[in-house]
Amino acid sequence: MDPIGHLEWTLGFGLILFAIFQIPLDALSFLLLGIGSDFPDIFDWIFYRGKNFQEGHREISHTVFFIGVLLIISYFIPVVGFLTLGSIMHILEDILAGRDPIYLFSPISHRGATRLVSMEQSIAIGGRVRNLIKSSYHGSENIGDELSWLWFLTILGSWFFILGIFMYFG
Repeated sequence: MDPIGHLEWTLGFGLILFAIFQIPLDALSFLLLGIGSDFPDIFDWIFYRGKNFQEGHREISHTVFFIGVLLIISYFIPVVGFLTLGSIMHILEDILAGRDPIYLFSPISHRGATRLVSMEQSIAIGGRVRNLIKSSYHGSENIGDELSWLWFLTILGSWFFILGIFMYFG
């Protein structure tokens, strides 16, 4: 999922949770939640670029360790908890998207792979979405099934974000 998709999903679900539990939100907390929505990818890019892992492999075990450290820091500095919450939601969104498997506790092997939706299932769902929107899509580019799945997730994230805004600020 692209960074904007992660941001919309995280802020949407965050605002919905804050509205349900009536948690006050200030600008710094909102900013840290937004940064946390892409923090695992930034963390992986900084520490793992140029490493020769298997094709499509996500080195999330180290990110999970890093989030564990953030949880400990959050205990002492509560506002950091929003960064941690955003990072945890990012990993859950990657598991939902199903493009690359998320390797929670095995950075080298395929053991421990976690996916909610397999690549084949996401392509099949994307095909159904593409057939659904074909009548209303007038663009010149021909989008494939896999791109339709990501497009569907991005649009759904936008709706969750709008719902979160109405629930929290309404």
